[in-house]
Amino acid sequence: MILRQKRVWIPAVATVLVVGGVLLANQLVRSSAESKIAKTVACGLKSSGPTTAHLTDPLAGLGVFGGDLGTVNVRARQVQLAGTSVDLTAKIAHVKTGGTSGAGTASTIVGYPVVQKELGGDMQVRGDGKQLVIDTTFGVAVTVHAALTTTPQAVTVTPTDISTLGQKLSIPELLRSPLGRGLPKSQLAARTIELPGMPAGVSLTSATPAADGLHLAFALAPTTTAPACPG
Repeated sequence: MILRQKRVWIPAVATVLVVGGVLLANQLVRSSAESKIAKTVACGLKSSGPTTAHLTDPLAGLGVFGGDLGTVNVRARQVQLAGTSVDLTAKIAHVKTGGTSGAGTASTIVGYPVVQKELGGDMQVRGDGKQLVIDTTFGVAVTVHAALTTTPQAVTVTPTDISTLGQKLSIPELLRSPLGRGLPKSQLAARTIELPGMPAGVSLTSATPAADGLHLAFALAPTTTAPACPG
C-alpha cells in the first residue's frame, strides 16, 4: 500500500513542479517583455512621463517562443500633441518580440482651455456629449453650438446654430437675416485645428465633446520596423 502511494505521489509532485516552473518562467519573461514594450512605446511617442505596458494574455510570456506576445494595453503620460502635453492610452494587437506590432487604437482627453486657445477669441468652450458649446458675446451674450468632424490630422469645428435672448437660430438662417449682417462672420465660420507632428502611422478617427474635455480617438497602423531607441 505504501509503495503504491509513492508511485501515485511522485508523478503528481513532478507535474506540480513542472507547471510551477512554467508559470514562473512565464511571469519572468512577461515582466521583462512589458518593460521593453513600455520603453519602445515611450521612445516612439517621445513621452516625457512614465509609460507602462500590460500584456492581456495571462500566458503572454510563453509567446516569446513564437515571437508573438499578443495584445498589450499601454498608458503613456506627457505625450506632446500639437504642442500640448496629454496622457495617452492605447491597445495594440500582435506585439512581436522584435519590436513590431499589429494594428491598434488609442485615445486621449484634451482640456477645453486648450481648445479655447486654439480657436482664439473671448469665449468659454464646453461639451454636451454631442456638440461643442461656445459661450461668447456678439454685443449680447450668445451660445454657439458647433459640430465636429475629423481628418487623420485635424479637427474641424463648424458652428451650426446660435442661441440668444431666448431664441435659437441656425447659422445659415441667422446670416440671411438683417441681424446677421452685423455679426462677425469670421467667428461663425468653420475653423480647423491642426494636429501636426503626430508619430507615423497614427491617425485621428473621431473627436467627441464630452463634459470633461475633448475626447480624441486614434487608429494605429501596424508597424513593420521598431523605432530606433537607445538601449
